[in-house]
Amino acid sequence: MKIRTVYCYLGLWSVKIRTISAGLLESIFVFIIDLPDSVKNLVYMFADDTKVFARVTNDLKRQSLQDYLDNLVEWSSTWQLNFNIPKCKVMHLGNENNQFKYHMGPDPQLNQLESTTVEKDLGVYVDKDLTFDHHITECVKSANKILGLIRTYQHLDCNTLRTLYLALVRPKLEYGNVVWSPRLQSLERVQRRATKLVSSLKDKPYEDRLQALNLPSLACRRMRGDAIEIYKYTHGKYNVRSLPIELVDEDAQPTRNNGFKIDKKRCSTSVRRDFLGSRAVNPWNSLPSEVVQAPSLDSFKARLDKHWEGYQYQTDVKGILHRTNSKSRTDLTSFI
Repeated sequence: MKIRTVYCYLGLWSVKIRTISAGLLESIFVFIIDLPDSVKNLVYMFADDTKVFARVTNDLKRQSLQDYLDNLVEWSSTWQLNFNIPKCKVMHLGNENNQFKYHMGPDPQLNQLESTTVEKDLGVYVDKDLTFDHHITECVKSANKILGLIRTYQHLDCNTLRTLYLALVRPKLEYGNVVWSPRLQSLERVQRRATKLVSSLKDKPYEDRLQALNLPSLACRRMRGDAIEIYKYTHGKYNVRSLPIELVDEDAQPTRNNGFKIDKKRCSTSVRRDFLGSRAVNPWNSLPSEVVQAPSLDSFKARLDKHWEGYQYQTDVKGILHRTNSKSRTDLTSFI
């Protein structure tokens, strides 16, 4: 099998052509890479999905966004890759949104885009209020269906339940969690129910069941996942346009920190407070320098697990933070 990739420039458009040859068969895949050039707004593309973002506060900006949509229609017509207009939707975000109307086509009435309040994007249901309540509900429903099948097993021991749970249930509860975390109460109840499927454990406290199954609580796993994401951002593992966090200038604030201390911004809404750049600040800033300055991602995970050893079965996130901060202060006092 031979794979060749060729970049071609045809007039104003550029395409990437990849040919895959296997015997007498040859397949040609065409990837369009110039679509964002037709739109000056923020554009995100993945596979055959395209999202355009714009902040519209008046009719002038509304017309500007409409012009960009017209450019997309012209682009699709030139390449004969027409959009499926009925599947194109508009989501209005913000309490004071004017909810302007938009269209993709020559007729503003016949080609008007439908407004939506909830839309599934790459496996995550996004709602106009950014609460992700609909997504959590769907996750819980899907996970409970799988648990209903697992409970039909007549003989379930710890090893069998753990294997089935990790393979079939927990991925449904954690997919895309960096986006919608920390709304975990209903998800933790699913794991509570799962740990009771072993008859010898059902009468024990939840933390004891987790320890017997060697299953960390979902709250602790979310804290660990947030810390890993922050490490990737602060150590250049992601190539992004802008960081969701802001590091503290050590020269401006010569205080004792771990070398990658994050500036905590004031939040006036719960949506902003639940954002990664806000909710993960305290846990990250409480980590010692030998953890956050790990040379690789794998070593960071190992050092983080060792530093938080003993907290993985806790369900109270605030309690975990309090114990972590207390331990950090105790270690600092002992060092001094």
